[in-house]
Amino acid sequence: MPGCAVYGCKSYSRKTKGTDIRYYGFSKQAYVCSLHFNETSFQTDLKHELLNYTPKNNRNLKEDAIPVFITNNVAPPPVNPVEITNPNESARSKRLRKRKIQDEVTNILSCKRSTIDFQEHQDNNAFDNVSNLGNQTFLSQLLEMELKITDLQKQNQLLVTERNEAIAKLKDMENTIPEKIT
Repeated sequence: MPGCAVYGCKSYSRKTKGTDIRYYGFSKQAYVCSLHFNETSFQTDLKHELLNYTPKNNRNLKEDAIPVFITNNVAPPPVNPVEITNPNESARSKRLRKRKIQDEVTNILSCKRSTIDFQEHQDNNAFDNVSNLGNQTFLSQLLEMELKITDLQKQNQLLVTERNEAIAKLKDMENTIPEKIT
């Protein structure tokens, strides 16, 4: 009995029996449920389209369908910016890179901390220590988010260029098909 291979998805065939959820195989043992596809990922019959009817129990995926939806019962996998940057990078170099990032954050924090006049804040020393820890975690999270953003922007740019190339190929194919028929 298949279960959805998407991380955190709790759909499996025994649980979803009798519902509109179907499973699509991408390899011998990996299946993805229909919750992770939008309506444009499925093939439609002209008859169903004219009747404005979308059958849920007999839907086939298009060849270029890509899972896009993360449903409510799916928890997205934790993302580490060090892992996103280069999947071929060794574990040692990942640790080294992460350590460098943490060192940069502590250097930034120490520079900011040295500029503060300590005599004004002696009465609230305990409060300062707690707020510094909060600032350190906030700044480290901010730095991680900025790394994630730059990595995602790079990935997005690659996907846009791939999409444009695919569109160009499709247009070339469309132009050659009428020539072959006539």
